[in-house]
Amino acid sequence: IGRANYVYDSKYLLSVSARYDGSSRFDPSGRWGLFPAASVGWVLTKEDFLSNSKWLSNLKLRVSYGLTGDQEIGNFQYLSYWSPGRYDGLPGLIPRNLGNSDLTWQRNKMFNVGFDYEMWKGRVSGSLEFFQGNRTKLLAEAVVPATSGFSSITINSGEEENKGVEFSVDAYAVRSKNFSWNISFN
Repeated sequence: IGRANYVYDSKYLLSVSARYDGSSRFDPSGRWGLFPAASVGWVLTKEDFLSNSKWLSNLKLRVSYGLTGDQEIGNFQYLSYWSPGRYDGLPGLIPRNLGNSDLTWQRNKMFNVGFDYEMWKGRVSGSLEFFQGNRTKLLAEAVVPATSGFSSITINSGEEENKGVEFSVDAYAVRSKNFSWNISFN
């Protein structure tokens, strides 16, 4: 895992990270996954054209993109296991599960763009952002014919998209030495 942050002139922000994860839940050929992420930000209130604003204390634009992985399945599902059993009164082995050596990391991609604001020296603050997430290679249970002796097998299949807009507003209705009252909405 690694991460680097860079700030130039207190107004230009850059962050990059990457992790290389391995999981014994997958076959050695698909066990490892690289998951990078990056974000940039720009603090506009540090620029000359907004630095003398009387009402806008802070305004930051930001954009980020990242990739993560999920491995939320049982251990060693890429292997087929056998259990002791009996057939026609004789001891033997019977299959316990259907292994799938093609299993690999579920991929979660997230894109986010938004801005954070603060007005009147923190009296009102909040954010507005758009996000879009895509999950691919979903780890799922696929139905198999009952004649196989099993009901399902774990596979990587399918996609899911999640997108929307989020916003929040925080305001101090009262802020004094002995009492403060904060109102939030999102």
